[in-house]
This record gives sequence, C-alpha cells and structure tokens, in this order.
Amino acid sequence: MCLLLESICVDDGKAQLLAYHKQRMNRSRRNLLGITEEIKLEEAIAPLLSQYSRGLYKCRVLYQEAIEKIEFVPYQRPQIRTLKKVYSEEVEYSYKYAAREALTLLFQQRAHCDDILIIKNGMVTDTYFANLLFSDGDKWYTPDRPLLKGVQRAYLMDQRLVQERQILEEDLLQFTHFKFVNALNPFDHSPSVAISNIY
Repeated sequence: MCLLLESICVDDGKAQLLAYHKQRMNRSRRNLLGITEEIKLEEAIAPLLSQYSRGLYKCRVLYQEAIEKIEFVPYQRPQIRTLKKVYSEEVEYSYKYAAREALTLLFQQRAHCDDILIIKNGMVTDTYFANLLFSDGDKWYTPDRPLLKGVQRAYLMDQRLVQERQILEEDLLQFTHFKFVNALNPFDHSPSVAISNIY
C-alpha cells in the first residue's frame, strides 16, 4: 500500500487542528489496515516544534502502520484566483495518500488557470489541493461529495460556519464567490474569489 500523508499547519511553533488530523489518521489505519490502536501523533510532533517557533510551516507526516517520517517545510500560502473545470468519472482520493498521480494528471489540464475544479459525475468536488466553499451572499456551503474530507472543512462544519450540500456543476451560477480551504489555508486566510473566475 502507498504511504499515507497528513499535512499539518505549524504556525509560530503551534500545530493546528491536531485532533482532526489524528482522527483522520486513525480512521485511515483502521479502514485500510485493520489497526485499532491509536497513533501517537502529539508525542511524535511535540519534541520537534521548538525548532519551528517562528513562521509558517507545513509538517508532513508520512505513515502506514506507524509514523515513518516527519518533515517540516516552510510554507507560503498560494494566491489562487482562477479555476479551470476538469472532468473525471474515475478519480478517487478518499484517503490522503502521498502518491497523487491521478490528481496531478488532472492538474495538468488547468491551462492558464491557477488550479482546477474537479467535476465527477456532474458533481462539484475539490480543487487539486483543497476543499471548496461557495457563498450565495449570505451563507457558505461546501460540496457533499468531496474527493477528500479535509480537516479544515470538518472544523468549519463543526463550528457551523459552513453547511454541506449537494452542488452540481450547473448550480455554480447560484453562488457569488468561492474560497479554497485546507489544513494550511484556513477560512480567514483564504481569499474570497468571484465565481466568474471559474472557467
């Protein structure tokens, strides 16, 4: 089996949303490997955090049965202003594998755009690297069929800041703006982009 991956936001030495990452790691290990013993994520990361006490870092945790590698990479939040719609009926990414070849092939279709919006069976799903949120001018919604259920998405839903709903491709015109969110791009740091920037 391919290595699994968690990308954790470390901001000025503090690891964000660790409980959500740990929950996803344990769920993946249980479903894919039959392992019920919980992974010791905090114990693995905590001794390393003092080395990254200033600035924004992506903490990449590679694991299978156990954690195999932890690395910290300086992170700069991307400027995503345009999305290109791409289509795939087969793409699957319900577990966060380190290998992303199928998604990379779709990303290569982005033409002049910054990122892609993946349509699967007529449903709006995700971008290449993030979950999507859509605003109707009043509330924010996230597709109920994401390729990957991200930790930031789960957090925003738990906080009732975002509602899950079915979003078909033709529904996009109901919205005014979109945002992209993931562990390293929280709601408040993600720009609100006009829906007309989806091509």
